[in-house]
Amino acid sequence: MSETNEAGAQPNKWRGAARKGASLVGWLWGGFSILTGLMFLAVGPGLAQRMTGLSALCAGLLLIPPVVKLIRQRVGFMRTPGLPTIAAVIVGVAILVVTPWLKPDIAPAAQTSEAGADAQTEIRPSRAERQRVKQEREQAERQARLQTEVTAMWADLTRLTQPCDQAAASVSENLDMSRSNLVQAYSAAEAAKRICSSAGLDVMLIAAPPSLEADERRAFKQSLVKCGLAYTGKSVMFDRMLEVINGDRRPSQLARVQEASRISQAETVRCVMEISALADGHGVILSEATTGSWQGVER
Repeated sequence: MSETNEAGAQPNKWRGAARKGASLVGWLWGGFSILTGLMFLAVGPGLAQRMTGLSALCAGLLLIPPVVKLIRQRVGFMRTPGLPTIAAVIVGVAILVVTPWLKPDIAPAAQTSEAGADAQTEIRPSRAERQRVKQEREQAERQARLQTEVTAMWADLTRLTQPCDQAAASVSENLDMSRSNLVQAYSAAEAAKRICSSAGLDVMLIAAPPSLEADERRAFKQSLVKCGLAYTGKSVMFDRMLEVINGDRRPSQLARVQEASRISQAETVRCVMEISALADGHGVILSEATTGSWQGVER
Protein backbone atom coordinates (compact mmCIF):
# COMPACT_ATOMS: atom_id res chain seq x y z
CA MET A 1 0.00 0.00 0.00
CA SER A 2 2.82 2.38 0.82
CA GLU A 3 4.61 1.52 -2.42
CA THR A 4 1.49 2.47 -4.34
CA ASN A 5 1.22 5.76 -2.51
CA GLU A 6 4.88 6.53 -3.14
CA ALA A 7 4.54 5.69 -6.82
CA GLY A 8 1.44 7.84 -7.09
CA ALA A 9 2.96 10.67 -5.14
CA GLN A 10 6.03 10.79 -7.37
CA PRO A 11 4.14 11.59 -10.60
CA ASN A 12 1.95 14.10 -8.76
CA LYS A 13 5.06 15.81 -7.45
CA TRP A 14 6.56 16.12 -10.92
CA ARG A 15 3.26 17.24 -12.38
CA GLY A 16 2.93 19.97 -9.78
CA ALA A 17 6.46 21.18 -10.43
CA ALA A 18 5.75 21.23 -14.16
CA ARG A 19 2.62 23.28 -13.62
CA LYS A 20 4.50 25.77 -11.47
CA GLY A 21 7.30 26.01 -14.04
CA ALA A 22 4.80 26.48 -16.83
CA SER A 23 3.01 29.15 -14.79
CA LEU A 24 6.29 30.97 -14.13
CA VAL A 25 7.30 30.81 -17.77
CA GLY A 26 3.84 32.02 -18.76
CA TRP A 27 4.08 34.99 -16.46
CA LEU A 28 7.57 35.85 -17.72
CA TRP A 29 6.85 35.45 -21.43
CA GLY A 30 3.44 36.98 -21.10
CA GLY A 31 4.85 40.03 -19.32
CA PHE A 32 7.63 40.26 -21.88
CA SER A 33 5.14 40.11 -24.74
CA ILE A 34 2.88 42.73 -23.16
CA LEU A 35 5.85 45.06 -22.52
CA THR A 36 7.09 44.58 -26.08
CA GLY A 37 3.64 45.29 -27.47
CA LEU A 38 3.35 48.51 -25.49
CA MET A 39 6.77 49.61 -26.70
CA PHE A 40 5.84 49.06 -30.34
CA LEU A 41 2.57 50.91 -29.87
CA ALA A 42 4.44 53.80 -28.28
CA VAL A 43 7.00 53.92 -31.12
CA GLY A 44 4.31 54.12 -33.87
CA PRO A 45 2.94 55.55 -36.05
CA GLY A 46 3.80 53.03 -38.77
CA LEU A 47 1.30 50.30 -39.60
CA ALA A 48 3.88 47.55 -39.03
CA GLN A 49 4.71 48.87 -35.57
CA ARG A 50 1.06 49.08 -34.60
CA MET A 51 0.20 45.60 -35.89
CA THR A 52 3.19 44.06 -34.17
CA GLY A 53 2.41 45.91 -30.94
CA LEU A 54 -1.20 44.75 -30.94
CA SER A 55 -0.16 41.17 -31.74
CA ALA A 56 2.41 41.11 -28.98
CA LEU A 57 -0.04 42.65 -26.52
CA CYS A 58 -2.74 40.10 -27.33
CA ALA A 59 -0.25 37.23 -27.20
CA GLY A 60 1.03 38.40 -23.85
CA LEU A 61 -2.45 38.59 -22.41
CA LEU A 62 -3.17 35.09 -23.67
CA LEU A 63 -0.02 33.70 -22.04
CA ILE A 64 -0.47 34.83 -18.46
CA PRO A 65 -1.66 31.99 -16.16
CA PRO A 66 -5.18 33.32 -15.32
CA VAL A 67 -6.02 33.61 -19.00
CA VAL A 68 -4.42 30.20 -19.76
CA LYS A 69 -6.54 28.63 -17.03
CA LEU A 70 -9.64 30.14 -18.57
CA ILE A 71 -8.67 28.91 -22.03
CA ARG A 72 -8.02 25.39 -20.69
CA GLN A 73 -11.51 25.34 -19.30
CA ARG A 74 -12.98 26.34 -22.69
CA VAL A 75 -10.64 24.57 -25.13
CA GLY A 76 -9.94 20.88 -24.72
CA PHE A 77 -6.60 20.48 -26.49
CA MET A 78 -5.04 23.32 -24.44
CA ARG A 79 -5.26 21.07 -21.37
CA THR A 80 -2.16 19.21 -22.52
CA PRO A 81 0.66 19.88 -20.02
CA GLY A 82 3.38 22.21 -21.29
CA LEU A 83 1.42 23.41 -24.33
CA PRO A 84 0.95 27.00 -23.02
CA THR A 85 4.67 27.19 -22.29
CA ILE A 86 5.52 26.04 -25.81
CA ALA A 87 3.07 28.59 -27.23
CA ALA A 88 4.64 31.32 -25.12
CA VAL A 89 8.11 30.45 -26.40
CA ILE A 90 6.90 30.43 -30.00
CA VAL A 91 5.23 33.83 -29.65
CA GLY A 92 8.28 35.35 -27.95
CA VAL A 93 10.64 34.02 -30.60
CA ALA A 94 8.31 35.25 -33.33
CA ILE A 95 8.39 38.73 -31.85
CA LEU A 96 12.18 38.67 -31.67
CA VAL A 97 12.35 37.52 -35.30
CA VAL A 98 9.92 40.18 -36.52
CA THR A 99 11.56 43.03 -34.62
CA PRO A 100 14.68 43.41 -36.86
CA TRP A 101 12.46 43.64 -39.93
CA LEU A 102 10.83 46.70 -38.46
CA LYS A 103 14.07 48.65 -38.21
CA PRO A 104 13.92 49.85 -41.84
CA ASP A 105 10.54 51.42 -41.03
CA ILE A 106 11.88 53.17 -37.93
CA ALA A 107 15.35 54.02 -39.17
CA PRO A 108 14.26 56.16 -42.15
CA ALA A 109 12.23 58.36 -39.82
CA ALA A 110 15.26 58.81 -37.59
CA GLN A 111 17.45 59.39 -40.62
CA THR A 112 14.96 61.88 -42.00
CA SER A 113 14.91 63.66 -38.67
CA GLU A 114 18.70 63.77 -38.56
CA ALA A 115 18.85 64.92 -42.19
CA GLY A 116 16.29 67.60 -41.46
CA ALA A 117 18.30 68.76 -38.48
CA ASP A 118 21.46 68.87 -40.61
CA ALA A 119 19.62 70.76 -43.35
CA GLN A 120 18.29 73.24 -40.84
CA THR A 121 21.80 73.67 -39.47
CA GLU A 122 23.12 74.30 -42.97
CA ILE A 123 20.27 76.60 -43.99
CA ARG A 124 20.10 78.56 -40.75
CA PRO A 125 22.59 81.43 -41.11
CA SER A 126 25.10 82.14 -38.40
CA ARG A 127 24.94 85.24 -36.23
CA ALA A 128 27.76 86.83 -38.21
CA GLU A 129 25.94 86.12 -41.47
CA ARG A 130 22.69 87.60 -40.15
CA GLN A 131 24.58 90.65 -38.92
CA ARG A 132 26.25 91.06 -42.31
CA VAL A 133 22.92 90.82 -44.13
CA LYS A 134 21.38 93.33 -41.73
CA GLN A 135 24.24 95.77 -42.26
CA GLU A 136 24.01 95.40 -46.04
CA ARG A 137 20.27 96.04 -45.93
CA GLU A 138 20.70 99.11 -43.72
CA GLN A 139 23.48 100.39 -45.97
CA ALA A 140 21.31 99.93 -49.06
CA GLU A 141 18.42 101.77 -47.41
CA ARG A 142 20.73 104.59 -46.31
CA GLN A 143 22.20 104.85 -49.82
CA ALA A 144 18.74 105.02 -51.38
CA ARG A 145 17.69 107.69 -48.89
CA LEU A 146 20.90 109.67 -49.54
CA GLN A 147 20.34 109.43 -53.29
CA THR A 148 16.90 110.97 -52.86
CA GLU A 149 18.13 113.73 -50.55
CA VAL A 150 21.14 114.78 -52.66
CA THR A 151 19.06 114.71 -55.84
CA ALA A 152 16.42 116.90 -54.17
CA MET A 153 19.10 119.32 -52.96
CA TRP A 154 20.55 119.54 -56.45
CA ALA A 155 17.08 120.10 -57.92
CA ASP A 156 16.51 122.99 -55.48
CA LEU A 157 19.87 124.51 -56.39
CA THR A 158 19.11 124.29 -60.10
CA ARG A 159 15.58 125.69 -59.68
CA LEU A 160 16.76 128.71 -57.64
CA THR A 161 19.70 129.64 -59.85
CA GLN A 162 18.07 129.12 -63.25
CA PRO A 163 16.30 132.53 -63.27
CA CYS A 164 19.64 134.28 -62.66
CA ASP A 165 21.29 132.37 -65.50
CA GLN A 166 18.44 133.27 -67.83
CA ALA A 167 18.62 136.92 -66.80
CA ALA A 168 22.39 136.89 -67.42
CA ALA A 169 21.81 135.50 -70.91
CA SER A 170 19.29 138.28 -71.58
CA VAL A 171 21.82 140.94 -70.52
CA SER A 172 24.48 139.38 -72.76
CA GLU A 173 22.21 139.75 -75.75
CA ASN A 174 21.81 143.48 -75.11
CA LEU A 175 25.46 144.41 -74.46
CA ASP A 176 26.26 145.43 -78.05
CA MET A 177 25.59 149.18 -77.73
CA SER A 178 25.84 149.76 -81.49
CA ARG A 179 22.61 147.92 -82.17
CA SER A 180 20.89 147.73 -78.80
CA ASN A 181 18.48 149.97 -77.03
CA LEU A 182 20.28 151.36 -73.99
CA VAL A 183 17.05 151.46 -72.05
CA GLN A 184 16.47 147.73 -72.72
CA ALA A 185 20.07 146.90 -71.79
CA TYR A 186 19.80 148.92 -68.58
CA SER A 187 16.46 147.25 -67.66
CA ALA A 188 17.87 143.77 -68.36
CA ALA A 189 20.96 144.41 -66.20
CA GLU A 190 18.88 145.88 -63.42
CA ALA A 191 16.54 142.85 -63.44
CA ALA A 192 19.52 140.47 -63.49
CA LYS A 193 21.05 142.27 -60.51
CA ARG A 194 17.88 141.85 -58.48
CA ILE A 195 17.23 138.23 -59.54
CA CYS A 196 20.81 137.05 -58.94
CA SER A 197 20.97 138.72 -55.53
CA SER A 198 17.78 136.94 -54.46
CA ALA A 199 19.04 133.64 -55.92
CA GLY A 200 22.28 133.89 -53.97
CA LEU A 201 20.48 134.36 -50.67
CA ASP A 202 18.02 131.53 -51.39
CA VAL A 203 20.84 129.10 -52.28
CA MET A 204 22.53 129.74 -48.93
CA LEU A 205 19.32 128.61 -47.19
CA ILE A 206 19.25 125.18 -48.88
CA ALA A 207 19.66 122.40 -46.28
CA ALA A 208 22.37 119.77 -46.61
CA PRO A 209 21.25 116.09 -46.84
CA PRO A 210 20.05 115.18 -43.29
CA SER A 211 21.11 111.51 -43.54
CA LEU A 212 24.79 112.45 -43.54
CA GLU A 213 27.02 112.79 -40.52
CA ALA A 214 27.65 116.25 -39.09
CA ASP A 215 31.03 116.68 -40.82
CA GLU A 216 29.63 115.51 -44.14
CA ARG A 217 26.64 117.84 -43.87
CA ARG A 218 29.02 120.70 -43.07
CA ALA A 219 30.99 120.02 -46.26
CA PHE A 220 27.83 120.17 -48.38
CA LYS A 221 26.65 123.31 -46.59
CA GLN A 222 29.96 125.07 -47.23
CA SER A 223 29.67 124.29 -50.93
CA LEU A 224 26.11 125.62 -50.99
CA VAL A 225 27.28 128.84 -49.32
CA LYS A 226 29.97 129.20 -51.98
CA CYS A 227 27.32 128.81 -54.66
CA GLY A 228 25.22 131.47 -52.96
CA LEU A 229 28.20 133.85 -52.81
CA ALA A 230 28.94 133.15 -56.48
CA TYR A 231 25.47 134.29 -57.48
CA THR A 232 25.67 137.24 -55.15
CA GLY A 233 28.89 138.08 -57.01
CA LYS A 234 26.91 138.03 -60.25
CA SER A 235 24.60 140.60 -58.74
CA VAL A 236 27.64 142.80 -57.92
CA MET A 237 28.88 142.40 -61.49
CA PHE A 238 25.53 143.54 -62.91
CA ASP A 239 25.52 146.52 -60.51
CA ARG A 240 28.86 147.65 -61.92
CA MET A 241 27.59 146.99 -65.44
CA LEU A 242 24.69 149.35 -64.79
CA GLU A 243 27.19 152.17 -64.22
CA VAL A 244 28.85 151.43 -67.57
CA ILE A 245 25.51 151.37 -69.39
CA ASN A 246 24.57 154.60 -67.62
CA GLY A 247 27.58 156.34 -69.19
CA ASP A 248 30.60 155.63 -66.98
CA ARG A 249 32.88 154.06 -69.59
CA ARG A 250 36.17 154.73 -67.95
CA PRO A 251 38.72 151.92 -68.37
CA SER A 252 38.84 151.43 -64.63
CA GLN A 253 35.08 150.88 -64.50
CA LEU A 254 35.18 148.42 -67.41
CA ALA A 255 38.00 146.56 -65.66
CA ARG A 256 35.89 146.34 -62.51
CA VAL A 257 33.04 144.80 -64.51
CA GLN A 258 35.35 142.26 -66.16
CA GLU A 259 36.95 141.35 -62.83
CA ALA A 260 33.58 140.82 -61.15
CA SER A 261 32.43 138.69 -64.10
CA ARG A 262 35.56 136.53 -64.00
CA ILE A 263 35.35 135.95 -60.23
CA SER A 264 31.64 135.12 -60.21
CA GLN A 265 32.04 132.74 -63.14
CA ALA A 266 34.97 130.96 -61.50
CA GLU A 267 33.17 130.69 -58.17
CA THR A 268 30.07 129.33 -59.87
CA VAL A 269 32.03 126.58 -61.61
CA ARG A 270 33.98 125.79 -58.43
CA CYS A 271 30.89 125.37 -56.26
CA VAL A 272 29.23 123.12 -58.83
CA MET A 273 32.33 120.94 -59.12
CA GLU A 274 32.63 120.68 -55.32
CA ILE A 275 29.02 119.56 -54.93
CA SER A 276 29.44 117.05 -57.76
CA ALA A 277 32.59 115.65 -56.12
CA LEU A 278 30.88 115.38 -52.72
CA ALA A 279 27.90 113.60 -54.26
CA ASP A 280 30.17 111.25 -56.18
CA GLY A 281 32.08 110.46 -52.98
CA HIS A 282 28.81 109.22 -51.46
CA GLY A 283 27.85 107.14 -54.49
CA VAL A 284 25.42 109.70 -55.94
CA ILE A 285 25.97 110.68 -59.57
CA LEU A 286 24.41 113.99 -60.58
CA SER A 287 23.19 114.66 -64.08
CA GLU A 288 26.14 115.54 -66.33
CA ALA A 289 23.85 117.50 -68.64
CA THR A 290 22.78 119.70 -65.73
CA THR A 291 26.26 120.22 -64.31
CA GLY A 292 27.62 120.92 -67.76
CA SER A 293 25.04 123.65 -68.35
CA TRP A 294 26.43 125.58 -65.37
CA GLN A 295 29.78 126.08 -67.05
CA GLY A 296 30.00 129.06 -69.35
CA VAL A 297 26.66 130.55 -68.34
CA GLU A 298 28.35 133.94 -68.02
CA ARG A 299 28.89 135.50 -71.38
